[in-house]
Amino acid sequence: MGWVTFFIWLIIAVCCIFIELIGTDFVFLMLAGGAIGGAVIGLFFPSSLLAQVLVGAVVAVVLLLVLRPVIKRHLIKDLPAEKMNIDAVVGKRCRIVTPVNRDSGLVYLNGSQWSARTDTSDILPVGEYAYVDYVDGATVVVVRELSQHITCRKK
Repeated sequence: MGWVTFFIWLIIAVCCIFIELIGTDFVFLMLAGGAIGGAVIGLFFPSSLLAQVLVGAVVAVVLLLVLRPVIKRHLIKDLPAEKMNIDAVVGKRCRIVTPVNRDSGLVYLNGSQWSARTDTSDILPVGEYAYVDYVDGATVVVVRELSQHITCRKK
């Protein structure tokens, strides 16, 4: 009977590990550690299901509260700080599709058309290139020259 409960807990642990491979958030890996704790208790005390579940739960909670934050902290610090979403378009070069002025305009940026405007009285003609200064809602605010000013501000 001891080997049966041991293998049942190991099967649960292996299932948790496979689920972890899909999600990679380390929650199911910690639950697998709890299942291994339950398996060890099941090997020595096969008739005490309550002891197996309690040890498995305690091990899983301790791993979730202690080991998981340490693992995540070490993995996250090695990730490059990459700009995402609208922050990624600031400073990018775009092509003017319709004349861009203080009120309206369209630019071609990253494979799609964006509403655009300028903060100055300049009118940017069709076919010229400009640079994204910042994003205001769903509109990019563009400047003629990159050195003109990239404010990186959000409104």
